[in-house]
Amino acid sequence: MQLGAERRGEGPPVILVGGTGMPPIAWEVSGLTAALAGNGFDVIGYASRGVVPSDAPSPQCTVADLAEDLMSLIDTLAFDQPPALVGYSLGSFTIEHLLSTCPNKFSAWSLW
Repeated sequence: MQLGAERRGEGPPVILVGGTGMPPIAWEVSGLTAALAGNGFDVIGYASRGVVPSDAPSPQCTVADLAEDLMSLIDTLAFDQPPALVGYSLGSFTIEHLLSTCPNKFSAWSLW
């Protein structure tokens, strides 16, 4: 599974997890990416499965699948510290599921 991601800034990592069909550019348009990057954060926005340019392996997808994709992205990026996770709409449910299944991989810093 290939996920399209955009990365900007340097510092503690923050992953922006979008809602249904939400491309990473939406975070740019809202100003959140620039605000976080400008204040010393490594900001990663990504397109969930089925959102261009990410793969769309199946028309059926669960929140568990999305959480698995997010964990795979986190593992691939191999951060020095757990990333903060910021979600919107379905992205919030994705984060909630991930934290409920992998609580030891995150800290209170992750719970924005």
